[in-house]
Amino acid sequence: MAAAGRAESRTVRTRWVRLAALVFAILLAVPSGASLAEAPVPQGRTVLTLPFDGDWSVTWGGITLAQNYHGRLWPLSRYAFDFSGVNEQGQHYRGDGRRVTDYFGYGRPILAPAAGRIIFVENGRPDAVPRTQPPMTAVANTVRIQHDSGDVSSLLHLQPGSIVVSVGQRVAARQMVARCGNSGYSTGPHLHYNLQRGTTPDRIAVLASFAWIWVQRDGAWTEEARYSPIKGQLIRQGDYTRLTDMTPSGTPTSGISVQIRPGQIILDGR
Repeated sequence: MAAAGRAESRTVRTRWVRLAALVFAILLAVPSGASLAEAPVPQGRTVLTLPFDGDWSVTWGGITLAQNYHGRLWPLSRYAFDFSGVNEQGQHYRGDGRRVTDYFGYGRPILAPAAGRIIFVENGRPDAVPRTQPPMTAVANTVRIQHDSGDVSSLLHLQPGSIVVSVGQRVAARQMVARCGNSGYSTGPHLHYNLQRGTTPDRIAVLASFAWIWVQRDGAWTEEARYSPIKGQLIRQGDYTRLTDMTPSGTPTSGISVQIRPGQIILDGR
């Protein structure tokens, strides 16, 4: 009986090992271009402007894993963007890029993408050394803004000592809140931006789209009324003050045509 019991136990363990191996193989087989969500992508409810001026590169952004590695690591950043400032030639840095001041985006003003209230500030964290790998636990200088819709914008990796707002302060759209830096888990100066719905434990990541931005595709610039940029594109803010009937375009959105101003609440069509 004892021998029979041991044999049965080994058989059960073998089946579990095989099942675990099968599940792991299926997970590995998911293509990098797969969407980060099977259900419709939840849309932000606030009309946003880009949180900066000038030309920036989208180094990570989009709704597929190939476009956006954030979806593999942090659920609340699954639709986040990494934006890097560039010069007129589209370059990120001069020289060997081993100093923060080599980077064209370093020190550029970071702006509130829409009106709201400051709900969190982390300041005083040092810049990381570019082109080195800091620990994933490194804390970034951060500003979080809660918009009137309930959406929350998070702006990370800010320059040490550059934050000029405080918790509880009301900010206007396009108001400077800090400067681009390299604090926290960052290998080069850039802005990490993500949008969430709510502040409670059940908050979710939502896809941000921006009003009246210019997007470069294959060397040609086109203007988009409301657009969520993706990895590899160059972007800049256009004239966002215009009123117009606006139909969303670009990455998957399910919104409706509305007349907008920055900070105005919109419906997400769900």
